[in-house]
Amino acid sequence: MYEEHSISSMADLLVVLPEIYKKSKTVWFRGHANHEWHLEPTLARRNRLGAELQLMKQFKQNAYQFLDRPPENEWEWIFLMQHYAIPTRLLDWTESPLVGLYFALLDGLAADKLPAAALWCLYPQRLNEISGIVLSPPDDIPAFGDEPELKDYLPSQVQLGNAKKNPLAARGEK
Repeated sequence: MYEEHSISSMADLLVVLPEIYKKSKTVWFRGHANHEWHLEPTLARRNRLGAELQLMKQFKQNAYQFLDRPPENEWEWIFLMQHYAIPTRLLDWTESPLVGLYFALLDGLAADKLPAAALWCLYPQRLNEISGIVLSPPDDIPAFGDEPELKDYLPSQVQLGNAKKNPLAARGEK
């Protein structure tokens, strides 16, 4: 259910981008230094799916004393954990193909030989349709703290190893 394009220069990317944007006005990008890497959050990559609540508890205990304003809810804690490279269920995306490309090529800048990188493209509304979340207007993307549908995805509500819900695309800001 995805297309693959071979890009070896900025000129190649500039040729492909209009085709990508023809399918949706909102496209998210993610760069991987290795094209063989899967789209998995850090918790899954490190085989820690069942440890999410424990990691969150430890992070809260250690971080609380350093915070001017502690997070007000679970989502804010998860975003803060993600910011400090604690394994979470989140997978970061950007709306800028150049930012995605930066992360795809970052490790390769200092190395002579690395596998081919990947610049993933995601149509967030399409992913949400597949996951059964359609907002009004249809091109809307849910935001944490605003959409009741997202409460079902909280760590306290569902353990990732046992989850029956499909992934969804959501914005971190309110």
